[in-house]
Amino acid sequence: MAGEEVRTLPFLEWRDPLALLEKQTSPEFSALCQKENAWHTQFIKSSKIQDFIKSDGAKSYLSAKKNNNFLTDAFRAAEGRYRFDINLYHESIYLSLPGLPEKIDVSQFDYAERANGDYIVLTTDESEGQELYTLYVYFSHANKTKLLWSLKNVGPSCLVVGDKVLYTRGEKYHIFDELATFPLKEGPVTAKSIYKIRETENILLSKVSRHAFLTVTDYAHNRLYRISESSNLEPVKPATYKYQIPGGEQFIYYESETGKYKSTNPLHVLPSEGRPLYYSDFHELVLTIRDGVQTLWRLGKGKAPEPALTTGVPGEIQLDKIALQGKPKIFAAILRRCDMAPQLITISKTAVKLHKNNIHFPKAKATVINAVSADHTSIKGLIITTSPEPPTNLLVYCYGAYGHPTRFWATWGSYGPLLATGKWCICYVMPRGGGDDSLEQIHAGRKYNRVKTIDDCEAVIKAAQILLGIRPEATALYGRSAGGIPIGIMISRYPRGELFKAAWMEAPFVDIMRTMSDLSIPLTLNETEEFGNPTDGPAEFAAMAATSPMDTLPSGGVEGINVILRTGDNDRQVYAYEPLKYAQRLRGSQTIDASLKNKYPAGIYLFCGKHEGHFYSKNTHAMARVEDMAALNIWCAQN
Repeated sequence: MAGEEVRTLPFLEWRDPLALLEKQTSPEFSALCQKENAWHTQFIKSSKIQDFIKSDGAKSYLSAKKNNNFLTDAFRAAEGRYRFDINLYHESIYLSLPGLPEKIDVSQFDYAERANGDYIVLTTDESEGQELYTLYVYFSHANKTKLLWSLKNVGPSCLVVGDKVLYTRGEKYHIFDELATFPLKEGPVTAKSIYKIRETENILLSKVSRHAFLTVTDYAHNRLYRISESSNLEPVKPATYKYQIPGGEQFIYYESETGKYKSTNPLHVLPSEGRPLYYSDFHELVLTIRDGVQTLWRLGKGKAPEPALTTGVPGEIQLDKIALQGKPKIFAAILRRCDMAPQLITISKTAVKLHKNNIHFPKAKATVINAVSADHTSIKGLIITTSPEPPTNLLVYCYGAYGHPTRFWATWGSYGPLLATGKWCICYVMPRGGGDDSLEQIHAGRKYNRVKTIDDCEAVIKAAQILLGIRPEATALYGRSAGGIPIGIMISRYPRGELFKAAWMEAPFVDIMRTMSDLSIPLTLNETEEFGNPTDGPAEFAAMAATSPMDTLPSGGVEGINVILRTGDNDRQVYAYEPLKYAQRLRGSQTIDASLKNKYPAGIYLFCGKHEGHFYSKNTHAMARVEDMAALNIWCAQN
């Protein structure tokens, strides 16, 4: 179906003259990619871009990313069995094992204690951005570690239950359709399937207080299974609850009739406000989020919950969930606020202790703002400023999908070079569809309600501009992946720069109608609960078309906005042809022939990284971001 110009549904058909670009092996795709990369390379070589790349702020950012200057022995402060280092710029966890000279970049990790040593199981992405994981099984004893087994092309999840390894596998790239297991001592040659994952499902393996769980979700609901030591799956009862969080012996569920969360432990009274993110029945703790603020609560037996730790402002409490797979007396957490350097915390039954570390970020100020969306719903945003002087430029970030909380705490790690100019501030949108607040807010922006996410984004942009006194020509927008939808629709609504001057889009999901109507694309069926299915009927088709950046652009393209786009030819979540087609439409090119004849980029620049995936590799990621931020700076900050 991909590459065919005419797309036929039961109730209509439509044409896409750029459809041939969906065949990424075609000469036309290669020719246009080469042309786009040449334009981009020439642009990056310009003196103003190079001046920004050579600035102190950019140099500091690149140095930190490359040299791991922000390592912290986070989990060593607690009673963890293994040493972890966290690189807060790479967002990576590194594991040190006895007798191995190099640290291992870990995606997921688990271990099984034995009297004669430990079995260590982990997955790691060795494909530099392509998200192709390898499973490793080690045996560690007496300060020595031996590799027993390795298995390529698995999913990121892994778990040890009893004497068995659990992991996900599949024959298609990035589609894992089986949960499989094999004995630690026998290896993957004896692996067998224990659960078939449907195309509309996602799964999560977890362990809390020595109890193992499988969570199966389709975004709208989830089902919880206990995993026995013999790898049998036992549904948690009652299975009628739509939202369940494992907690060990007990679990939390959402009672749709009352709109409240409850624990199956009758002595645990949960907080009256906030959506639970994590629960431990043994440690009597629950982690919640409300308006981006995360709070860790102590649960008493029949008593009202008491806050043990809070971010206070939007941020994250990153718990050591590896230690919490057991029953440690003390465990670690990283407190990540949006306005300060991360803090290392250790938590016991009676105390919360702050530890000193060597991480230093410049001071920042966080301001929560309220905006009113198109349907009169109140929506929050968060503005981060780092200079004592009022900012002159505004970068607005919006995502709003999958119920994912916004990464407020990653401000310096994501936008450091812009902030170092002293001119820029960052504004985060907390839209419906995102995970910064309630379960109701998440569902309010899904499927055919996606327009609410977009309207929320627009409302916060305008509110931030009014509060800060920043003009549209000094405003830029940023979105990656599903964040391409709200940013792309902002371009369609304001194509002459009436609201903002520039847009920065990484691996943007913009060709909604073609992608979601093509079931041959691996992730399409899996994503219908999130983005909708245009084949459901004319009303659903129309609702989705109104939120598709590719299908809402003016036929003549945009005239008052500069756009920089990034993609990778190995991306299998948002294929490279989507931003490639979008770049042509932004310039007003309606056919491939017109695009090939184009002689000027018209302020639209796209780079397609060779062998890059949905996330750029660590070797290229930092410089790519610096180049893109340099473009925003010359387009906006020089006005």
